[in-house]
Amino acid sequence: MINPTIEIRGTRAHRQRRLAGAPGAGSLARSGGLAETVVRLSLLAAVSVAMPACNSSEQPPSTAADASVGAILPLDPAGVHYGKSYAEWQTEWYRWFFGAPGSTHPILDATGVNCAVHQNAASPIFFLGGTTGGKASRKCRIPKGKALFFPILNAGADNGGVPAGEILTEAQLLATLKDPFKDATVAASIDGKDIPDLARYLVPVTRFNYTVPPGDSLYTVNGVAGVSGVIDPAFATGYYLLLAPLSPGVHQLKFLGKNVSSGQPFVTDVSYELSVD
Repeated sequence: MINPTIEIRGTRAHRQRRLAGAPGAGSLARSGGLAETVVRLSLLAAVSVAMPACNSSEQPPSTAADASVGAILPLDPAGVHYGKSYAEWQTEWYRWFFGAPGSTHPILDATGVNCAVHQNAASPIFFLGGTTGGKASRKCRIPKGKALFFPILNAGADNGGVPAGEILTEAQLLATLKDPFKDATVAASIDGKDIPDLARYLVPVTRFNYTVPPGDSLYTVNGVAGVSGVIDPAFATGYYLLLAPLSPGVHQLKFLGKNVSSGQPFVTDVSYELSVD
């Protein structure tokens, strides 16, 4: 699996590749004799992390504020929104992530100019991403009426691009995602207001599949050739936020993700200027 920060550790070689573009990074680690595929992805979507908590899924209010905190709150992580649960939107996010062309991928974009790449105009959701590690500052135009979905910090595992002799079983893939965030910290704010209780937004490990386009992809841009078609199974978990459409105007989103579970600290620190019109 390839994600923002791609780190491949093999028994005979160690390479690290970084994708530039989506706040919050991921790392694919293949280590030891098992060549385990562990992806630490911290992706803070470019969206003002703030929208009303809402139990109804299809038509949440345009905006909402918590009177006690003064923050716009994400939609209820236990609910169904726009026809899907958080876990199902996590799957759709990964399909967006891996389906986008590598040469213009939003995750590899340092300025936000490619924010709209591979977005589905018919979908009620606009996906955002993080970085490959370190700081980033982006400006992004969000169409009016679009909800925002993104990970603050996530992790995934699959056998995409893995040599035949190093393929992991489903049980082994799942084992790589055991407690991936035990030493992680996450934070997010919208328009200067912190989003509270982010632990509520941890999506459990979910099985899914995704499709890698032929030619230009995140794999090829990272020097991994010959990977295309459906990758199945894949597993992922992470801290995600789903925000109902922000009010027209300019919003500031900031988020921070830090994970030291692997022994090598990963930090993503991202700021977004979101123009909604």
